[in-house]
Amino acid sequence: MTHHSSPTEIAAPKPTDPPFLFAILIGAMRTGDTMMQSLAREWLADIGVRVQISKDAPVLSAPNRGAHQ
Repeated sequence: MTHHSSPTEIAAPKPTDPPFLFAILIGAMRTGDTMMQSLAREWLADIGVRVQISKDAPVLSAPNRGAHQ
C-alpha cells in the first residue's frame, strides 16, 4: 500500500519579488544561514535571476554601527 498526499495539502508559497528575495539572500549570507541562502537562490533561479556575489563584497560585512558615536 502506498501513501498518497491528501488533496488538501498545498505547497508552501514561494516569494517572487526579486528585491525581497535578494534581501533574504543577503541577510542569510550575513548571518551564515546556509539553508535560507539555498532557498533564496532557488527562488531567484525560479524567476530567472542568478546571483553571484564576491566573497569580499562590502554587502556581506557587518554594518558599522559605531561610526557615529
